[in-house]
Amino acid sequence: MGKSHFWKIQSGEVPPPPIAQTLNFDIQKTDVEKRQLTCAFSVDDRFLNPAGKVQGGILSAMLDAVLGQTTGMMLGEDQFPPTLDLNVSFIKAAKAGKFVGVGSIVEIVDNVCYASAELFNSKNQLIARATATMMIIHLPSHKK
Repeated sequence: MGKSHFWKIQSGEVPPPPIAQTLNFDIQKTDVEKRQLTCAFSVDDRFLNPAGKVQGGILSAMLDAVLGQTTGMMLGEDQFPPTLDLNVSFIKAAKAGKFVGVGSIVEIVDNVCYASAELFNSKNQLIARATATMMIIHLPSHKK
C-alpha cells in the first residue's frame, strides 16, 4: 500500500473530505495493477433538479470523485491530483438512489494524469461518463 493521501484516508490516518460524506462515497474495490477503482455513492432527493432527476453537477461531482480517487491510489507520499480538466457526457437521466463509479487511469506522464470514469445506476445502466486531466502536485508537509 502506498503513502499517498488516498491511502492515508483508507487506513484512517486522515479523515475523508466532507464531500465524501455528502455523497455517501464508499470505495468498493481497488486494483493498483490494473489501475482501476470501483466505488459506490448514494444520493437522495436533496440533489434533484426541478424535473425530479439528479442534477448534472452532482453527477459530475461523483465522476470527479471517482477520477480523483483512482488517480490518488497511484500516487506517492504527499502527492495529490487536482483536476485540471473534466469532460462529462450525460447518457441517461438519473433518479435519486445508489450509484457505482468505475475509474481507470489512461496514462501518467511526468506530473500529468489522464483518466476516465463511468457512472452506473442501481440497474447497472450507464448514466454518465467522463474523462479528466489531473496535475500531480505535492501537498505541503505538516511534519514537525
